[in-house]
Amino acid sequence: MKKALTRGILFFLIAPFILSSMSYFVFCIPSMQQTTGVSNFIIYVNSTIAPSIQSEIAQYKTDVEAKGYTVKIYNWTDSNIDLMQRAVSLKANITAEYINNGLNGTVLIGDMPYVFYEDGSGIYICDLYFMDMDGTWDNPNGDLDFDSHIDGSGDMYPEIFIGRINPRPVNNTHEVSLLQAYFQRNHEFHAGNTVMFNNSLMYIDDSWEVWSQGWKGDMEFLYDNITLVNNTIETTNSTNYMKEIIKPYDFGHIFIHSDSTTHYFINGSLYWVDGTISSSQLKIIDTTPKFLNLYCCYASSFDVQDNLGTQYLFSSNNTLAVFGATTSGGFQMNQYLYEPLANGWTLGESFRNWWFNDILDPIVHTHGPSDPTVRGNVLLGDPCLTIRDISEEEVPHGKLSPLELSMIIVGPILLVGIISLIIVHVKNKKAKINN
Repeated sequence: MKKALTRGILFFLIAPFILSSMSYFVFCIPSMQQTTGVSNFIIYVNSTIAPSIQSEIAQYKTDVEAKGYTVKIYNWTDSNIDLMQRAVSLKANITAEYINNGLNGTVLIGDMPYVFYEDGSGIYICDLYFMDMDGTWDNPNGDLDFDSHIDGSGDMYPEIFIGRINPRPVNNTHEVSLLQAYFQRNHEFHAGNTVMFNNSLMYIDDSWEVWSQGWKGDMEFLYDNITLVNNTIETTNSTNYMKEIIKPYDFGHIFIHSDSTTHYFINGSLYWVDGTISSSQLKIIDTTPKFLNLYCCYASSFDVQDNLGTQYLFSSNNTLAVFGATTSGGFQMNQYLYEPLANGWTLGESFRNWWFNDILDPIVHTHGPSDPTVRGNVLLGDPCLTIRDISEEEVPHGKLSPLELSMIIVGPILLVGIISLIIVHVKNKKAKINN
């Protein structure tokens, strides 16, 4: 009996450590795809502006090389009057670089080609076209947009990442000066000279207030210091937002009804009664977040003059990148964007990882490339920026440690097991006494 009791006690003492190790793999391994291991990056620059920003591009190349990338520059020219064929030509060049040189990602600077995709949700810009290297995009009806995707031997998931830096939609008369200003502050950030606040803003208007804690939970992978503003905490409206967006934040995740050029604030179920904010109003204030994620319908439709996404990127003296959408909605499942960022991945690498959320998530499998509500998601700004340095010792991870999991998950099991053994031991003792 003593041996059996000893074995039982040992089992319940060892079990927590075994289950702790298992819990690490289940709960604590970052929800991320493996990177390709290749670090080849191409800077495509519209040839008409390339001479005017030559020194800025040279500095940018140096900054990106310091991240470990091998960088190539193309001054891109295409005079084809067919806009779709321009995009097809650019895609062919990108694909050749991917096949021959193991391309990891690219940035398109200035007015560069783009494509439209048409499905049940409408017609919208789709940069996923340039990221998918092994699928076939088709235009069976011969119009001005792609209508279908054929996996063939591949799929619709991206093999590379892409970012765009183009101020023309907001002010083409000062395109060069806006690019020069952008690359100056971008260089300062790469060099580590930018003042950081290590915090984020989550501004959630009424329609999404009920999911506030879930959205905030995603942000906790990246920041510990989070300011949540929703209608429960304070009134969300145009006046309040204009005050909040100029406060010192590093990151802003914004949930406001929008079209390409205007934010619309609602009051309960009453639409637009809490004011509007146009891109021209944003232009005259200096928004502070260096990084933005706009869950704002169509706000990053960069083909539209004075679109919100481009305005945020270039009208501010601070903003370096904007995640946004050319469709209704925006980024869902943000854990798969923020967790890689927290682990020192670049914006572009994290963007590429995010597309795999429907594979990575153990429960929700609906927001990958096959979802038309997210297929128009884009990254405006330098995709080679990192928010967290890999060497940082304390990075918010949004997960419990293995020890914490042991206490929460295994602790009750351990307690019940020990109590059960004690009860059995007492019963056996009584039985011996009675005998």
